[in-house]
Amino acid sequence: MDSSLHRTHRTSHGTLHGRHLRHPLRKSTYWTALWGADDQMQFTSFPIVFQQYRHWSPSISGLAFIGLSVGSVLGLVLLGIDNARYTKKLKAAGGYLAPEERLIGVMIGACLLPAGLFM
Repeated sequence: MDSSLHRTHRTSHGTLHGRHLRHPLRKSTYWTALWGADDQMQFTSFPIVFQQYRHWSPSISGLAFIGLSVGSVLGLVLLGIDNARYTKKLKAAGGYLAPEERLIGVMIGACLLPAGLFM
């Protein structure tokens, strides 16, 4: 049975495979550009806000970036600790863990993110 609907949606394995490989790549590229633009807007607005509106000197307004730096380094360290914990449990379990084991770091981050936004 070779209907017109079947002929319209017939695809080769290569086309289907290529489509499913390109979609996550496009999505990750989109999110990278979005986060990059957001960070760039924040980094360029910090000196404007602190120098023009709060009348800080350029050297003092640079101190506003310390919080971002400390948060980034702390997040990197905590991510490394959590990844080491996960790898140890993965080896002990024989190569498979429930996906929920990754959520421990997310739960910690969900508590720390609002606290960091209000500091």
